[in-house]
Amino acid sequence: MLTLIDAARTRAIAAVNTTLIDLYWKIGEYISRKIADEGWGHGTVNILAEYIRRHDPNARGFSSQNLWRMRQFYETYRGQPKLSTLLRELPWSHNMEILSRSKMDEEREFYLRMASRERWSFRDLQRQLNGALPACARCRAGLYATLPATADPPLSGRVTGGICFIAPPIEAKSGKTVVSTAQFGSLDAIS
Repeated sequence: MLTLIDAARTRAIAAVNTTLIDLYWKIGEYISRKIADEGWGHGTVNILAEYIRRHDPNARGFSSQNLWRMRQFYETYRGQPKLSTLLRELPWSHNMEILSRSKMDEEREFYLRMASRERWSFRDLQRQLNGALPACARCRAGLYATLPATADPPLSGRVTGGICFIAPPIEAKSGKTVVSTAQFGSLDAIS
């Protein structure tokens, strides 16, 4: 019985999250279009934020700063339809963290996919963004690959060089999945 309740609660949260992401996307699109067509600027967005605050005092998250983030969110991902599903699988906080901390499309796509697949909490995502992975210049260039979970014989010692691979997820003592990085060689060197 508790499993059914938990599953229903998880589906409800996911549905709410998807609806919010869709709303933020549409607001971002609206603001982007108004800027392009009518020359909106900071003053107009400030007025819009104040209008929302006055007419719906219970609405949270619609400050002028957040409205600008919605525009940035829309403009960053509007030309990337393959990511639209991933965006809707993650909470707004995850999307904003990835957007603000990842500068390249490939890097954003990587973190969106990993956060969704591994079901990272916000803290897990921050740890990954703060870890060795983003520091690797070649990872920033989009040279990602996933090592097989097992290799016989082990891959270490068989490859040299400097392409950054994402090691298989490791389950930490806390039960959370952690992704680590390792420096290995080129894809051609792995047989």
